[in-house]
Amino acid sequence: MPIPKPKKDEKENDFISRCMGDEAMNKEYPDEKQRAAVCHSQWDKKEDEKGEKAMEGIVTKETFRAAYPDLFVEIQKEARAMGFSEGLEAGKKEGMSSGAEMERERIKSVQSQLLPGHEALIEILKWDGKTTGPEAAVQVLGAERALLDGKRKELMEEAQLPISQNNIGTGKKEDIDPNLPIEDQAKAIWQKNPELRKEFGDNFDSYLAFSKANAEGKVKIWNKEKPKGGTE
Repeated sequence: MPIPKPKKDEKENDFISRCMGDEAMNKEYPDEKQRAAVCHSQWDKKEDEKGEKAMEGIVTKETFRAAYPDLFVEIQKEARAMGFSEGLEAGKKEGMSSGAEMERERIKSVQSQLLPGHEALIEILKWDGKTTGPEAAVQVLGAERALLDGKRKELMEEAQLPISQNNIGTGKKEDIDPNLPIEDQAKAIWQKNPELRKEFGDNFDSYLAFSKANAEGKVKIWNKEKPKGGTE
């Protein structure tokens, strides 16, 4: 038995009332609740078909916007909000990952500029969060240059220090024949003076080199004793 169908422009209440009072429906569905359920199901079916027909032909953004302008605007707002939130979160993660990788590379680059003796400087530059490898290289080379300059200055100052005649113990002149070659004079003094040997670390060659330089006037002597009864 056919179930009544909603008529065109018929309202829901009117259809339900007509369906519930239909003679055939009362015979087929004597239980009022069962009959009401069938009538409501029939109305819902009509609404579904109406919606399907309304959607027919809507295949583009433009046709959907023209058919449902308010809904289109709401969907756009939700999509933008969702896209912004997801994009922001993805951007944060990507930025943090990229930043961490860049910082690791910066630290490795700074570490590669290490020169012995400048470990403390490298540690400071590694963790300052800004110094690049090339910048670290400039600072390390500058520190190395300053260190070498300091050592060079110390060596020059030491080389210029005068040597005390008393410290080297040259022995008595009357015991040494001044006509002997400088090597023989140095050997004679060396053999007679244990303090001299100690002063030069028991290295005769070093003392001989000193004696030759002294004979040529290349060694400055300080605290030299003045000859008795007059000046030099």
